[in-house]
Amino acid sequence: MFTAYRRHRGRRIIAQLADGSTIAGVLVRARRRELELGEAAMVTGERRTPIDGTVVIERAAAAWVQVV
Repeated sequence: MFTAYRRHRGRRIIAQLADGSTIAGVLVRARRRELELGEAAMVTGERRTPIDGTVVIERAAAAWVQVV
């Protein structure tokens, strides 16, 4: 599933997780079962809270992903 996102490396994406939380960041790596985001932030309405380090999102945890 996530391998289709490889061509979008370096672009900003938004991921809605199954638990209802939203993460935005720059796609660093796309693997078969996970996405790796840099410069990530948790998004709550208009508020963005920066996340230190790299965020890894597993395929099972993602409800949807959008390239922006």
